[in-house]
Amino acid sequence: MVEGCSRELSSRGFWPGGGEEGAFTPAPTPNPGGFADYPVGPQDAYFSSEFKQFLLPNEAVRVAPDPDRAVTQFLHTTYR
Repeated sequence: MVEGCSRELSSRGFWPGGGEEGAFTPAPTPNPGGFADYPVGPQDAYFSSEFKQFLLPNEAVRVAPDPDRAVTQFLHTTYR
């Protein structure tokens, strides 16, 4: 883990601690400058100043008209 994160890493996943029902989150290492200002989607995604990560609450995915599209959009926009 130390060696893997010592240079550059970009992972995505589900975090059970992100909100009442958990959240999807990207984890770039190192965090790029201005990361909080990046435009991401869908609309319910937000930057958590507490965790220094974008979060997409599972609640928002669960009630989305197209949950797969919501998660895919989030993963693509946070990767860019």
